[in-house]
Amino acid sequence: MKKYCFTILLIPSLAYAAGDNAIFDDHTWYIGNHSLRVNKHEPFPFNGQIFDHTVAYVTPDGMHGSSDACRLSSSDSISCYSGDRVTYQADAHSATLSGRFISSYTYYDKDHVPEANPLSAAWQRVPSGPSLHCRNGDLVRMVIPYHEKDATRLRNIERYFMNNGYSSGDTYYLVKNSTSGHIALSPLPNQVYYSAFYLYDSNGNPITDFSKLDTLAMLNDSEGKFDPLCNLVKSR
Repeated sequence: MKKYCFTILLIPSLAYAAGDNAIFDDHTWYIGNHSLRVNKHEPFPFNGQIFDHTVAYVTPDGMHGSSDACRLSSSDSISCYSGDRVTYQADAHSATLSGRFISSYTYYDKDHVPEANPLSAAWQRVPSGPSLHCRNGDLVRMVIPYHEKDATRLRNIERYFMNNGYSSGDTYYLVKNSTSGHIALSPLPNQVYYSAFYLYDSNGNPITDFSKLDTLAMLNDSEGKFDPLCNLVKSR
């Protein structure tokens, strides 16, 4: 009697389809009050590919997106026909969303969402009257979306002006004044630009230590000199 030996060949490009990626079958990640959700559905063909997942999300800057034409592209990522992509990081308990028309955002498992950066709020000029010392005298509101607590680059900021409409999609950086050590929110990554906002605590003291950001209560744009008329405070 002849005996036959059969070898099972696992093709790398297909093996992950039955691997440990059940996380993509039904899971939601969060960032602030916003979410990223991935679900599995019955497969359907489209443009020569088979799609069997849905990706739906709301970004921190309020953009909504959803696509049923998504599929596993590797053991830890999903790609959609729309250009959206989700990459899972098991060690960080997170999933990063990127796309053709959106920035990159990282969402977290519900129990692992980091604290928001203290700058992430809607800020209002108080009082709103102009001051000659204010760099942006007509600015009345600045909205900074959710960011991780230790982030020093803050994207998609909106600035509202009394007379000139608003500016959307700005990027600011937390940087130190090279002379005073005072931390400022600056439009340039390596220096305190003239249109920067300086950080103060509730007593009007300048913040010079990044570990003290939790004491942040006011932004002030009077060229590094505290002026109550130039205050921006968190609106409620």
